[in-house]
Amino acid sequence: MPEFDLITKRSTLMEAYPNFGKRFPSLDLSHYGIKADEAEFIQKGITSSDLKFEEGERAVVSTITTASKDRDREIVDPAGAILKEYEKNKVVLFGHNHHSLPIGKNIWIKLSTDKKSLIAKTEYTPEEANPLGNQIFEYRKAGFPLAQSIGFIPIEWTSFNDGDGTPESKAGVRKKYTKWILLEYSDVPVPSNPEAVALAVSKSLLPVEDVEPYGVKQEEVLTLLEPEEIMKGAIPFHDYGIVENLNAEWDAAAEIKAADVEDLKRMSTWFDGDGESKELYKLPHHKASGENPAVWRGVYASMAAILGARGGVQIPEIDRKKSYNHIKEHYSQFEKDVPKFKELFEMDFESEEKAGRTLSTRTRKSIIKATEAMVEAVGALGTLMAEADKPRKTDAENTLEPDEDKKEFLTIAEPLEDMISVDEKEINERVSKKVKDLLKQETGNIVRTTIDKMRGKV
Repeated sequence: MPEFDLITKRSTLMEAYPNFGKRFPSLDLSHYGIKADEAEFIQKGITSSDLKFEEGERAVVSTITTASKDRDREIVDPAGAILKEYEKNKVVLFGHNHHSLPIGKNIWIKLSTDKKSLIAKTEYTPEEANPLGNQIFEYRKAGFPLAQSIGFIPIEWTSFNDGDGTPESKAGVRKKYTKWILLEYSDVPVPSNPEAVALAVSKSLLPVEDVEPYGVKQEEVLTLLEPEEIMKGAIPFHDYGIVENLNAEWDAAAEIKAADVEDLKRMSTWFDGDGESKELYKLPHHKASGENPAVWRGVYASMAAILGARGGVQIPEIDRKKSYNHIKEHYSQFEKDVPKFKELFEMDFESEEKAGRTLSTRTRKSIIKATEAMVEAVGALGTLMAEADKPRKTDAENTLEPDEDKKEFLTIAEPLEDMISVDEKEINERVSKKVKDLLKQETGNIVRTTIDKMRGKV
C-alpha cells in the first residue's frame, strides 16, 4: 500500500486561485454552505509505489490519495471526493503551477473497489506539445521517484481529540475530511527527501531556488549536485553592470561570434546539454567585451522571446519562469516596468478584473481594432500591388466580358485617364470586404490553434 510522504500545504482558496470565480464559474460553494473568500485550499500528496504503465500509451495509472493517516495525523477519505468540477477541465500540472502548460491530462479517476484509494490514469504530453510533460513521463518510466499531490477544498470533516475513545483517536488521527472538492492534481518532487529533490533538480524538473516548499533547504540540495547540474538550464542573474545608453545598438549574432563559451555563460539566459559549445546558448543580452555589461535592447529582446514574441524560444517550460526571473532583474537595473509572466501563460483566458493588470479589457479591444485596421490596410495595399504587377491590358482587353464584374479581384486599367471613371467607393468596399473575410478566417484559425497549444490539446 502506498504511504503519504508529503508535507501538507494550506492556504486560503483566494490565495491559491485569485480569479476563482472566473476559473470555476459553475462551482457555487454556497451550495455547500461556505463562502469562497472564507474557504480553505489544501494540497496533500502521496508517493505511490504501485505505478502501472499502459502498453503502447504515454500513460501511467497511479494512486493519488488513500485513506491512510498522513504526517499531520489527518485522513482524506477517498469516498468523500467530489469530482464533477475537476472533470470539466482534466489537466495535470507539475508542482501545482497554474501558470505553466499542463504536463498531461487525466483520462479517468475512480474509487478503488475497497473504497480506500482514489486511482487516476494520466496521459502525458508528447515532446512537441510540452517538452516537460515528455521529460516527466520518461523520468517516471525510468523508475525515478516522483510523487502526486491533490489540491482540494474541504467541505465536511470530523475532528478527534486524544483519548476520546474513538477508533480514529486510538489510531492517532486528529481530523478526517469526509467530503471535499477536487480541483487539481499534480506530479511533484518527493519532499523531505534531499536526494529525491536533488535528482529532480539535476534532471531540470525543478529549479534549485524552488526546493524549499518541498521540505528541504537549498544548501542540502547543493551539496548533492555537481556544479554543471546546478547551472543546467536557466542561468542565474548576475550583475555585470549595464550599458547606460538605452538606444545602444544590439546585434546578438555579432556578440555571440565575438564571445567564447566562458563569455556566453555570463552573457546568456539559458543553455542546453553540457554547455560546452557556443550554439547551445540562448537569449544573450550582455556585451562580449569588457565586463560583459547588459544591453537594454538585448534584455528587451530576450524578455519578448520568453513571453512568446516571434514564436518564442524553445526551452523547457520549467525553465521559462526561471529565465523570466533572470531577465526581470535586468528590467529593474534599467528602471523599466516588468511585463507580467502569468498574463501570457495563465490557462484561464478570460479577462481578469483586478488591480495592476497591464491591459484592461478596453485597452485590449482598442489594440485588437488597431491591429485589424493595420492588417486590412496592408492587405488592400498588397492586392493593389499584385494587380499592378500583372501585364498591362490593351484598351480592347479592358472591355468587360459578360459576368466579369462578378470576379473576386480588382483590375487597375491603363491609361490613367480610365481610372477617373472608376467608382472609388465600390473599390474600397470590395477590397475591404475581401480583406475582412480573409482576416476573420485566418485570425480564427490562429486563435484556435494557439489556445489548443496553450491548453495542451495539440
